[in-house]
Amino acid sequence: MLARLGVSHEDHVFCRSRSTGIASPAIAQRDAPVGAPYILEHSYWLQPGETEHFLALFNRNKLPLLKREITQHRILWMRIARPRFRSGDPAQPDVRLTIAWASPNIAFDDLPPARNASALYKDPALREREEGLREKLVLRRSDMPVQEVLIDRE
Repeated sequence: MLARLGVSHEDHVFCRSRSTGIASPAIAQRDAPVGAPYILEHSYWLQPGETEHFLALFNRNKLPLLKREITQHRILWMRIARPRFRSGDPAQPDVRLTIAWASPNIAFDDLPPARNASALYKDPALREREEGLREKLVLRRSDMPVQEVLIDRE
């Protein structure tokens, strides 16, 4: 469904109105409380047997950029998960990255995600090659705005 709404394959998701085609972060989480973080869940389906390779490249090249976003208070928290056991179900992603942005405006601003790369990496050409390789390991990707609700134990 999000593909019909114009989901971007960049690090940020843009949802477009079906009738107007205008990008709007509000339509994806219109019921979210005011001041709540804007949570995006990125699911990755990978080439068979390449999960560890993908995660190694992710940890080396992408994670430091995301951590920089945390130090700049743009990202509140993030989590990465993968199934403990593979079920063989093609609908099950290999890796799921969840990012809580401080607001929809921050999630959708025009700042390029790699703007901090020159300060973090000594060899930008190597980083670019490895990022290209990481993207080649991805068979399919889905970016979905989600709402998370903590349920009290009592």
